[in-house]
Amino acid sequence: MHRQILFSLIVTTLLWAVTPAPSFAGPAASRIVGHRAAYNLSLLDAKEGAGVNAVDGRMVLEVTDACDGYTLHQRIVLRIYDNRGGGVTSDFRMTSWEGADGRSFRFNTREEVNGKEVQSFDGEAALDPSEGGGEVTLTGR
Repeated sequence: MHRQILFSLIVTTLLWAVTPAPSFAGPAASRIVGHRAAYNLSLLDAKEGAGVNAVDGRMVLEVTDACDGYTLHQRIVLRIYDNRGGGVTSDFRMTSWEGADGRSFRFNTREEVNGKEVQSFDGEAALDPSEGGGEVTLTGR
């Protein structure tokens, strides 16, 4: 049960974290002002029998204007405590860059659980308006 809940928490976090931001490009696009936000996270309540009695952590997001595009840095660190006194620390990091014209995007991610890397990969995407499509490349490390 504990592993299932942990897996669900991590998958939900990853899905949210790797969802690309909307394109900043386009005819009416304006320059994005850099921004950094930090959020403290905690579990308000757990259902009886859930196997998890506490979760705390921090999420930091930073958007910067990279002149030729925009960079987004995300980091989510969660500590998940079970009912038996054990715990797991998940550290997820992603950096992405989108070209100012909205035609190119690249990112890299890294996830550690209890200080050990469990997943890491890079990706690139490019749109070719004349072809009406694009190409995506993913590389695991």
